Amino acid sequence: MSIFIRDVGFPEAPVRLPDGDFLFVEMSPDRGWTIRVSADGSKRTVLAKTGRPNGLAMDRNGFVWVAETAKRACSGCRSMANSRSSRINARASRFCS
Repeated sequence: MSIFIRDVGFPEAPVRLPDGDFLFVEMSPDRGWTIRVSADGSKRTVLAKTGRPNGLAMDRNGFVWVAETAKRACSGCRSMANSRSSRINARASRFCS
């Protein structure tokens, strides 16, 4: 096994995108963001700073969901996989149990 990426703050929930890149959340209090990492691990882009994300998933329509513990909510983004930010917030009770 080899290390794909270093210097991440409590990484969670890797999701591989159709183009080979990855999305991760970093839970550490000083970061608290969702990042996109290139397929070879050489480039990182912060997509959203939400506070304390601890889960990430992409549904079959390409909508990305981030579970946010600090806000007790789930946030969704239609285009996070494309690095555009049209975030919406949703009630935790509706999307998370």
